[in-house]
Amino acid sequence: MPGWQVEDVAGKELIAYVEKAAEQGTVATIMFHSVGGGYINISKQAHNELLEYLHTNQDKFWVDTFQNITQHIKSERKRLGWE
Repeated sequence: MPGWQVEDVAGKELIAYVEKAAEQGTVATIMFHSVGGGYINISKQAHNELLEYLHTNQDKFWVDTFQNITQHIKSERKRLGWE
């Protein structure tokens, strides 16, 4: 599954990443540990920009935990006979 470990990136970069994933019909996994300071950090502003964008476009994006998304993918692969 594609993933991006981010640190100190701008909101527009995060948005571009999820847009590219949507265009390609794939999952966008963004990994970080903290918002606004700490280890593998993104700024509060960048985080808020991404969340606002995803909320505004919630008809286009499914936001959930990594576990729930991978379980869904596994279930769909089984349902389609791909496993």
